[in-house]
Amino acid sequence: MDTLKVYKLIDGIESPAIATEGSACFDIPVNFNTNSEIKGKGLIYLKNGKYIFSIPPQSICLIPTGYIFDIPKGYHVKMYVRSSTPLKTGLILANSVGIIDSDYVHEVLAQVYNTTDSFIEIESGTRLCQGELVKNNEIIIETISERPAQKTNRKGGFGSTGK
Repeated sequence: MDTLKVYKLIDGIESPAIATEGSACFDIPVNFNTNSEIKGKGLIYLKNGKYIFSIPPQSICLIPTGYIFDIPKGYHVKMYVRSSTPLKTGLILANSVGIIDSDYVHEVLAQVYNTTDSFIEIESGTRLCQGELVKNNEIIIETISERPAQKTNRKGGFGSTGK
């Protein structure tokens, strides 16, 4: 069994966790307070005793998670949006899948895009993303001098199998 160590930047926040025995990934809540560093167009404020991250319409923001991952050498973490997040909030990951390398030892940020025409408010502690600890595949990249030969009877390039 592999171990992912997590350092919490904010006292009292919950650790990322696997929700059920059959879960493929662990949930990553976003965690912030008014001391959190804001990158992008978002705004953090206190509303009814809870910290809120406000995301402007049609914009990209980096939402703090409050965690630094200590990823084992030879591994990386893939970060995905939770399946319910776009439907409930209109937020998607701006880069589709985030890749966190083992030598990255800074706060993990969720790079989200607000697809709506409204401001979206996210409460600190909301589980927006999920992560997967993945073993790196060691590869060799070799440059070749001849174009690869046709391997099947496929004709055409990008999108050609959908015809």
